[in-house]
Order: sequence, then structure tokens, then C-alpha cells
Amino acid sequence: RSTRYLEFDLEGISKEASAPDLVYETGDHARMLPVNDADVALAMCKRLGLNPQQWVQVTVEDGPALSTPTMRVGDLFALEMDLATQQEDGNLPLLKRLVELARFSDDESEESKAELARLEMTTERMMDAGDLAKIEAEKAKEDEERKDKLSGGLDQVGGLGGMGMDEGVKGIAEAMKHSSGRAAARRPSSSSVMSIDAEHNAKDNIVEAPSEALVREEGKKKAIATITEHYVTVPDLLEQFPVTASKLSLADCIETLPRLKPRHYSIASSSEMYPRKLQLSVGKLTITHKSTGNSRKGVCSHFLARTTTDVGGLAETTD
Repeated sequence: RSTRYLEFDLEGISKEASAPDLVYETGDHARMLPVNDADVALAMCKRLGLNPQQWVQVTVEDGPALSTPTMRVGDLFALEMDLATQQEDGNLPLLKRLVELARFSDDESEESKAELARLEMTTERMMDAGDLAKIEAEKAKEDEERKDKLSGGLDQVGGLGGMGMDEGVKGIAEAMKHSSGRAAARRPSSSSVMSIDAEHNAKDNIVEAPSEALVREEGKKKAIATITEHYVTVPDLLEQFPVTASKLSLADCIETLPRLKPRHYSIASSSEMYPRKLQLSVGKLTITHKSTGNSRKGVCSHFLARTTTDVGGLAETTD
């Protein structure tokens, strides 16, 4: 894949004379805060019918604060919000908010009703996927128990010590013939030995079944993954429900969308050889979903790739 070499000059990076210089040690990580692709941020403004140049003042009462309370709408989506569709705690909060807006909307148009039906169908499929996963897990467990019972029955039919039934009976008869009336040695019968061995083997092979809640959650996550593979960015998802998306407010987005998080990259340079330089080697991450053919771009790696191009950085290489 495409790989970029980046070098940062650490000279004079501290704005205040009294502030210590930025130093690093070999093996440290660089913390990089990405910026969303401008096209994705502008598409988000377009879906909501907002002017990207409009200045807004935002006060967050519950949740992570923004880097600054006053900014332009376009900068809010470019610098603060993570615009990649992704599940959060096994849910899609934005999709849930769209359902709420569609259900309580005063819009009686056919387009609005059709969108509500599709939104409810999508969320119901997510829940049904959890129930279906539970049913499949129970069926697999029943099949395994049936196989164990069948295997146990075949072992008993197999006779003693792996002999056939006729050979087993013959062996017992010979033993009785030569016993000459002596008391039989007190030892466990072959059937009891067999049952003990089977019990030990069963205990050794026990695999704790996942809980019902875990099975449901895994099924639900797979259903969410199907949605995110079809719509890799938030504007892609909103495009499917344009009537309802137009009712989304900026406050809805701030409340339901996750914040952009910094990414950490291993520093490639030696602090002893380059104490005033920081070097990174960053692979440009692009994941193509086989089920849809849609590509999901790594936010930070693509941001760094755009930055090197904008400032005349080195041409990309491939490994």
C-alpha cells in the first residue's frame, strides 16, 4: 500500500521562551489529531442544509467538550466530529435519532412515511439479527449434544476394550471357565470403567457456552457491520433518508456523533541521531469491503497523505 515518510522540525515549536522544548526518546509514539476530508465535511453540511461558513457558538452540557466553543459549521465537522459510520456500544446512535425524528414528525407526505418504514425495518433487522444468532447458537448446541449421545452409544456397542460384541462375550466365558470357583477379583466392571472414562473425556471437552446476551449482541454487531459496509461515512447514510436527514439539527449531530480521536504512530527516527527532528513512516490505510466493494479510508493516514501533498512532500512509495 502507499506509504508516506514525514519529518517534523521541532526547532522553536514552543511558543513561549520559558516553555521546555519538545523532546522524545527512541520508542516513543507521536500523537496525531486528524482532520476529516473536506469533501466529506462539506457533504455533511449539504445533507443538513447548513452553510459551512456560518459561525456558531456551542455549549456542550453532557459529553466531551469541543476544542473551542465558537467555530464555523464546516470546521465543526472537519475538526471535531468523526464522520465514519461506526457502532458505539453495540448501537448506531445516529440511526436511532433518525427513527425518533421520523416517528414524531408532522410531515404526512408519502416520502416521509416511506422513509419511516425503511428506518424501522433497518432497526428491526438489527434486533432480529440478535434473536436469529441466539436461535442458531441453541441449534448448534443441540446438534453437538445429539452427536455426543450417538458417539456414546456407538462406544458401548463396540464391546469391551475395543473388541467386537462376540469377542467380548467369548472373553468373559473363558475367564469364567478358568476361574475354578475362585472369587472374582474385586475391580470395576468394564462398563463402569467405560462410563468413568466417558465422564472424564466429557469434562475435558467441556467448552462453556456463550451467554444468551453475548450471542444476541454478536448477532446485532454483525447486522450493524452490514450497514457500515454499505454506508462508510455519515453523509452516505444520511443520503438514504434525505427527508428525515433534513430535520436533523446541529445539536443532534453533536449529541450522537463520536468525537475525532487522536491516532498514535511509532516514531521512526532516533532521538540520539535526530534530537530536533521527528520522523514517521505512515501507511495510507484503505479497506475495501468485499461484500459491497466500498472503500473505507483511514482518517488520519489519508489526512497525513494530503498534508504531504499540499506542502510539496515526497512522492508516495509502495511496499
